[in-house]
Amino acid sequence: MMHLLIMVFGVIPVAVLGLLATVPLLGGLAGLFEQPARAAMFIAWGLGGWIGATSMFRAAFGGFSEFTPTGLVIGIMAVTPLAYFAVTASDLKGALWIGYWAISPVVVAGCFLARHFYLEES
Repeated sequence: MMHLLIMVFGVIPVAVLGLLATVPLLGGLAGLFEQPARAAMFIAWGLGGWIGATSMFRAAFGGFSEFTPTGLVIGIMAVTPLAYFAVTASDLKGALWIGYWAISPVVVAGCFLARHFYLEES
């Protein structure tokens, strides 16, 4: 049952968010010479999304490595603007829809981090 919950609330939304991370990455690359500071921010955001998605896949499918906790934190930081929008949205239906795609991967990644550090301590 736990694997099903990880797939539904972690891996599926992260796969979509990982694909969506391509948009700011390509947008940042396109504007690199016009507005370098803004482009660097978008490139970092897109790369953070890719790193977070890769780390979530690695954690979900049992390949937890030394870089995975750092990648999960980077992914949480990358999805934070979307999660903030989900929390502050005035329309409840829209907030729930965005919340599934943005907040549920943060919760799953947090559980992976807590489990990793708990097992490391014991």
